[in-house]
Amino acid sequence: MPTPPLITLEEHFLTTPTPPSLLTQYTDQLAHVPSVLSKLTSLSTLRRTDLATNGIALQVISHAPGLAG
Repeated sequence: MPTPPLITLEEHFLTTPTPPSLLTQYTDQLAHVPSVLSKLTSLSTLRRTDLATNGIALQVISHAPGLAG
């Protein structure tokens, strides 16, 4: 039986440019997850590639909480 299309909920994104104050505030968190900042700010190529690689058909996104500029 084939795997049904996957839907991911509450995936987050950041608008660009990311305010420097947020980068400073979240330096520790950003340092522990490789390439998280580039993934959070990508709403095109990088994100679409990850979706296709992981068999995700639909992704519901929201602005990263506490990171609104």
